Order: sequence, then structure tokens, then C-alpha cells
Amino acid sequence: MTQNDPRPRYQALAADLRAHIESDAYPVGSTLPTEHELCEANKVSRHTAREALRLLLEDGLIARRRGVGTIVVRKSDAPAFAQPLGGLDDLMKYARNAKLQVVSYGEGMLGLGEARRLGAPRQWSHKTLKGLRALPGQPPLGLTHIHIDAKLAPSDEDVGGLTTSVTEWIEHKHGVQAAQIKQIISAILLDANAAIALDAVQGAAGLRTVRRYCDPGGRVFVVSDSIHPTDRFSYEMTVQRDKPSA
Repeated sequence: MTQNDPRPRYQALAADLRAHIESDAYPVGSTLPTEHELCEANKVSRHTAREALRLLLEDGLIARRRGVGTIVVRKSDAPAFAQPLGGLDDLMKYARNAKLQVVSYGEGMLGLGEARRLGAPRQWSHKTLKGLRALPGQPPLGLTHIHIDAKLAPSDEDVGGLTTSVTEWIEHKHGVQAAQIKQIISAILLDANAAIALDAVQGAAGLRTVRRYCDPGGRVFVVSDSIHPTDRFSYEMTVQRDKPSA
């Protein structure tokens, strides 16, 4: 941090720390210097160091862990993939663009609490596909569990050769169309299992997306439950003001 930086000192220190994180001087998973160490190294007050760390915390680049310190959880506040929130075609963009790697596939079992959380049909005969989605040459964007009505579910052979989304395959194969998608997005912290699968940091910020795909009669035939690290995946929406009536 240079002494003649015109910005407030806490902003200059935050920018300096951000640059170190992006250059991997402080790689993801490493600990940042303590407030005391930042004060000593940069000749700033404790308040300045605390405010600089607050900016990085608000941007989701760092997280505080009791007994460990301040951990770097992401390199940038710009996600690798932005999912538009709009019509049905926008929601299909992710499944079309992000390659699905099947981890497992077979008969599914949902406990009562899990079925209630997902909004899945009661006593549902279904198959569950567990997979990872990623863009070519990049770490996984998401860990997904796709629960599929057993009557419409692909065979093991078909799953291995999927080049479209599961719902598009069902429409092509069985003529059952996703007429409505009900979606719930929530903020989470990545647990150990998700962090390992996604090659991410346990406790890092994440998004959970549950989607229920309904046929024209309103019957749920696919439910997906996906987890995304927030440094790789985000949602975006454009809202336009209604034109005033004449």
C-alpha cells in the first residue's frame, strides 16, 4: 500500500489485499494476516485494518473461522457463469451450456423431511442422478441431484450419453413438456461433502437452487437440487420500468 494513495486508507488497504488474493499471494484456502499483523506491516490503525477486512468480507472474498482466522474463500467477485432469470428458455441455459458429468444414477429414496423441503410428490417412484456441471477447462459450477419420475427416467445407457438437459430429453423421448418451473434460491455455506465435490473451501458462500418441473397439467415430474459456489455462479435479472399509461 503506497502512502500517497488518494483513497481512504482502509479502501487502499482493501484494494492491496484484493490484488494479493487475485495474484494468489494469498490463495483460496489460505489465511490472511491478522488485524495486528496488517497494522504492523502497513502502518495503519486497528480501525483501518478492520474496515479493510470488512470490505473483503462483504464482497465474499474472505470468511472468518473461529479458532482459525480469516480465510480466503474466493479470488474474485466476478462469477464465472451468470444465469439469467427470465423465461423458461433462460432457465434452460445453464443445463445446455454447462457439461454434465454423471457421478451416480439409480433408484432414489427421499426421506419425508427431504421430500417436503424439495416439494417432491409423496411416495414418489423416481430415479436420482447425481452429477457435476462445469464449463470446459474450469472447476465445477455446481453439484446437482436430479430426481426424475421413474416412468420418464432415462436408462443407464441414455444417461451416459446425455447432450441436453434431462427435461429436454424427456420432452423429445416421451413428449412430456416442462410447462412451468417453480424455483427457490437460498444462500448457504458449503458443507464438507459439497466442498470436496466442487473442489471448493468448506464454509465458503454458496447458492442452493431447487427447481420443480411441472407438465402442462401441473404434475411435478423432475425435481433438481443444485449447490453452487458463489465465486463461480450467480443469477442476474433485468427489470424494466412499466411505461406510464397515456
